Amino acid sequence: MTKEELTEEKLAQRANALQILLVKFQDVRSVYECADDWCSKKSTNNGLVSYYKAYYAAKTYYYDKEHKVDTYE
Repeated sequence: MTKEELTEEKLAQRANALQILLVKFQDVRSVYECADDWCSKKSTNNGLVSYYKAYYAAKTYYYDKEHKVDTYE
């Protein structure tokens, strides 16, 4: 989301989305990406967990120590 899109309502929705997802899922990076994506498209958090499971749960992030970069499979 851009700075112009961050209204008080959107910030509250994003905080709520993060709270919902972080309780259920451990991959912090994909949770934040999903919350940002979701809040840029939707005005409520109804269906958020199903959306995460469908589009983000399969993403696996890890740190590649040999190349010192974040990568994702």
